Amino acid sequence: MMRLRYNLLILFIVSCVLSCGSKEDNPEPAKEGYILKVEVTNKTNGTAEVNNDDQQIVVKNIKKKEGWHNVQLKLTLNQFVYMVNPSTEEATYDLTKDARITVRYGAAGGNGITYGIVIEESDENEVDPGTKGWKKTGEFGSLPEGTNIYMSPDELFGKKVKACIAVIDMVKGRKFVIRGGDANGLKTPGEFYQEQKSPVIINGSYFYSTWNVGLLVKNGILIRANSPEVARAGIAYYPTRGIFGFTSAGTYSVDWVYTVDDKTFGYPQPSPIVIGQPSPPRPSAAHPAGGTELNLQDAIGAGPVLVKNSEIRNSWQEEIWDDEGGILPGGNHPRTAVGITETLKMICFVCEGRQATAGVAGMTTEEVARIMLDLGCTDALNLDGGGSTCMLVNGQKTIKTSNANGAERAVATILTIE
Repeated sequence: MMRLRYNLLILFIVSCVLSCGSKEDNPEPAKEGYILKVEVTNKTNGTAEVNNDDQQIVVKNIKKKEGWHNVQLKLTLNQFVYMVNPSTEEATYDLTKDARITVRYGAAGGNGITYGIVIEESDENEVDPGTKGWKKTGEFGSLPEGTNIYMSPDELFGKKVKACIAVIDMVKGRKFVIRGGDANGLKTPGEFYQEQKSPVIINGSYFYSTWNVGLLVKNGILIRANSPEVARAGIAYYPTRGIFGFTSAGTYSVDWVYTVDDKTFGYPQPSPIVIGQPSPPRPSAAHPAGGTELNLQDAIGAGPVLVKNSEIRNSWQEEIWDDEGGILPGGNHPRTAVGITETLKMICFVCEGRQATAGVAGMTTEEVARIMLDLGCTDALNLDGGGSTCMLVNGQKTIKTSNANGAERAVATILTIE
């Protein structure tokens, strides 16, 4: 009986060695074989290749606007190769910064091999404002890398203008920041600048009395939602209004949104409101169609949406940003707008109006939409305008305000780039 048990034990050990293998039967692969495959798992067109000889992973086909901050990679490792950093084979990486992966062969304490991760830029449409007649200027002093200021030509689309744009490369480590709005009170852009000397400042959202009007999200916290209801012609409407936001996924976009139970949903189309006709249903997760919950990190509400998915929208009617609301979309006025391009350039736009410079009447929201599209914006949002319109670069005004004596108006919020 004892001999039978011994023979069975020997057969079991031999079977395990033959079927399962061992480190001795599977010698360490050449270092060029540590990683067998890399996949991009959260970007529709993203692909990745591993070059074990050069210890490099190359990520391809991801446009900047889709987000390089959060590229999720899944590795397939050779036998007896293990992750060191990060600890899991599938993880998310910020490819706007130096990104690396370290693996090792064998048990803990084995030598680590580090792979650098690089991104091969996709073929994207880069628009140079200089080719559109805008003139780069250095008159406002030194600016961070990737930040440039342009003054408009004397005419745009056959209309006399005086405008300024700041073009900021958001891949160069710049950060989109909203200041103000979470407390009762107003400050001029100059006062905001004195508190935090940001290189570029533009006025932000609409406000009533001393309060911010419209959605406001800071550091992932919803402070205010867009107005849930607007009355016109004796009818209560529930407009999906525009926001400009930066998501926790590392992407920038303009969306039509509605907030339900502290959850903000974005929609591919605005709720189809027509003043004087019955109101569409109150927006929800199911209406309008295609709504998705947005994981916003920082966002500001205003409107109308000017450009969405590289198409002019100017959806002031659906958003109810009409004359009664004080937006005067079809009139000539000073305007402020913000947009993002395919190559992740943020464009901050301001223009004069109301004869602050003789002969310069201002612009309609449709004209601003055309300009933002012409500058390469795939998405753009109209911000507060009129006497609020102001851009400071290193604390200096870039255009004249339309207020008496050129004074800055105190506003509830500003947008800054830091």
